[in-house]
Formats: sequence, C-alpha cells, structure tokens
Amino acid sequence: MIAIDQADHARLSGLFAKHWNEGPYLRPAPWDRVVNATNRHDDGWIGWDAAPTVNTDGNPYDFITLPIPDRLGVYEEGIRAVLGEDPWTILLVSMHLTGLFLGRYEPGASRLVDGLDGEDRRMADNFLQEESARQNRLRSELGVDPMPHYRLLQVFDRLSLYFCMTAPADLHPTSIEGVPGSDLPISIEVSEGRATFKPSPFGGPFEFAIPAVSLSVGEFHSSKAFREALASGERVELSFEVA
Repeated sequence: MIAIDQADHARLSGLFAKHWNEGPYLRPAPWDRVVNATNRHDDGWIGWDAAPTVNTDGNPYDFITLPIPDRLGVYEEGIRAVLGEDPWTILLVSMHLTGLFLGRYEPGASRLVDGLDGEDRRMADNFLQEESARQNRLRSELGVDPMPHYRLLQVFDRLSLYFCMTAPADLHPTSIEGVPGSDLPISIEVSEGRATFKPSPFGGPFEFAIPAVSLSVGEFHSSKAFREALASGERVELSFEVA
C-alpha cells in the first residue's frame, strides 16, 4: 500500500497549473490566483492527514470514504485555511469543495448530495447554503464569471489524481475531457516514468516527484496502529518526467 497526503496531491495539481501553457487550451487571468487556489484547494486535509483514521474493517479512510460529518469538517477547515487569501483563491476553493457535492457542476452528473439523507443531508445542505452565499458575494465583488477558472482547477485536480491514485506500473492510458476553451481532450500515456500528454498543454518538459509512504500492511486493527505504520513506514518518491 502507498499512502499520499492529500496536500501533496494538491501541490502536484498546482505544479500542473504552474506549467500550463496557453496554446490549444485556455489560460484565463488572473492566472497566478488560479495557481494559488489549485495549490491550496485541499489544505483542509492537512490536520486530518496528521492523525488519520480507519474504518471498522481496518481499512484507512480516504477522501472518498470518509464519513460525511468528518468530511464536512475537513471542507470547512479548507475554507478557513484560505480566508486570508485574495478573493479569487477563496472563491475557487469554495467552489471546488461545494462542487464535490454537486457533481462538479456538470450537467446531468450524479450529485453526491442527492444520495444523502437524515443528518448527513441536513449538514451538507447547511454547508452548501453557507458557501453559496459566500460565492455570490465574491462573484459580485469580482464581477467576472469564475466558471472557466473553476473548470481548469478541476482539470488539474484530475490530472494529479491520475498519478496519485494508481501505482506507477499500473497507470493505463487515459484522457481528460472538458478542458475549457477547447474541444480537444488531453490524452496521457505513461511508460517507465515518462508521461506523454497529447496535445501538450505545458510550456515545456519538467519533472515531478510525489512524496509517499510505503506500507507493508493493508489492514490495521486500529487508527493508532495505522498512524504508527505511517510514522515508521518507508519514505518513497514516485518520480515522473513530463515529455
């Protein structure tokens, strides 16, 4: 098992944003704010990753399986973490976190919130209402449609997840659809640590390494045991070269 901190996934997303080149795809201003928001979009997980937990079967929770009340706590912390930043960063991080409940605002997409009920639904609805109000205020302040910027953050998020959620040897060719400003999907192929993107959305070649912990045990009898395994596990880096 390989464990990767959520914040390290976000930093990789930000690296993709930093190298993004205005060519076949869109690069809307203010670009430095898009990069910053992409870097910071998962800062709410930093505290949780310092003391992660496991479920009753001994499997570690992740950003998909963490129970809704705990996940909402992480998301709320993610908003608080960027409140001292510029309005663009706050808006895009807020949109990212609410979008995770709303099918990333894709027409016809399955929405996580629609499958919730009881206290989970009540808590999610409250979070969405509060953040919707915040987003409306910030949109009015900025006077610009933020959706292209948000869509690009989702592209960088998905690019990073592709490399973070699968062992390097098992990375199969894939494509990223719905890139703002173009009908062209981004195809990705990885061979022996070399990642090829077509058409290339980047300004040139670069390298990146994902810090991770290699764990020999897949199930843990307690959250404490999992944390101890993380503390003593082998530190590794998953290294890639972007062609």
